[in-house]
Amino acid sequence: MNYLKKFKIEDELQNFIINRIKFFRVSKKITQAEMAYMLDMSEQNYGRIERGRYKSSIYFILNFCSKMDITFEEFFKFNKEKMSKFEKEARELLENNEKSILKIGEFINSYFNKNKY
Repeated sequence: MNYLKKFKIEDELQNFIINRIKFFRVSKKITQAEMAYMLDMSEQNYGRIERGRYKSSIYFILNFCSKMDITFEEFFKFNKEKMSKFEKEARELLENNEKSILKIGEFINSYFNKNKY
């Protein structure tokens, strides 16, 4: 039962990240091809990330934020009325910890690494 619960949380995290990537790219009127070029990756691989076929690493998210001129915290900005368990925990880390970027990176990686969570 715990394994299924974890899998749902991981999917929720992945969907959140995909939606944020699409949101920022589309809001700046950048095509997938242009975004892939900015990130120095193939258009096919970038498309796979947006479709959820590849999981985005913390490095990818930090690189994406840098190219889009947004902060890591802005990328993970949450709607407080509709927060999931993951969002609440991540927001707590961002608000209460001086080393939030390192902690949030570890937190995100824990969802992608089945052996750690």
